[in-house]
Amino acid sequence: MMKSLLLITSMALASGEVLITPADVPVTQVISPSPGSNVRQRDQGNRYRIGRIMVDGAKSFSPEQIIQISGLKTRSITKGETIERAAAQIKKAYARRGYIKAGVSISRDFKLISPGAKVGVVDLMIGVHEGPVFFVRFVEFVGNVKTRDKVIRRTLVITEGEPYNPDLIDESIRRLNKLGRFERITRDDVELRIDEQEHRVDIRIHVKEKDNPVQPLRP
Repeated sequence: MMKSLLLITSMALASGEVLITPADVPVTQVISPSPGSNVRQRDQGNRYRIGRIMVDGAKSFSPEQIIQISGLKTRSITKGETIERAAAQIKKAYARRGYIKAGVSISRDFKLISPGAKVGVVDLMIGVHEGPVFFVRFVEFVGNVKTRDKVIRRTLVITEGEPYNPDLIDESIRRLNKLGRFERITRDDVELRIDEQEHRVDIRIHVKEKDNPVQPLRP
């Protein structure tokens, strides 16, 4: 039996399809992205290669799309921070479609080839809880005295009634700053109010007009 295990180990190492894993690692670990978290592997010198990647709970994206978004690849070497970064990427993709409350977790199932060995594979299960889609209820401006709302509104790429997409906030800020009529606008100037019951997002953008704007806007 031991000779068989050694033979399997040698063949696996030669093919590059295994990963080195500490014998005392729990069978399953779950990684969920959280602000300020600092996930690290328990060992410091061993390498890991991914075996199977499975997806559960995804509806807005196909399993193949989720895996592509995550950046995870079978047989690739990975660490704890890689897994957390993958989960964060999936959450970001969901947020772009209005699923701003989506939850993502990645379970890791370590399988050792022989008792006490540091050789094995790790299978990943990506679990997704999508939750509801949040829509933009309204967008308004605060601080514009000389510049009319409708004049500024046509600069935005945010559309009321559409799913909320945080990337469109950044693009709208960039376009507003190009107008040359306001002091520099940042994310800190954007106020979001989220209605959990109605699944709506209200957006208020605070601006400060310049004394001498670069160029006038057409009415």
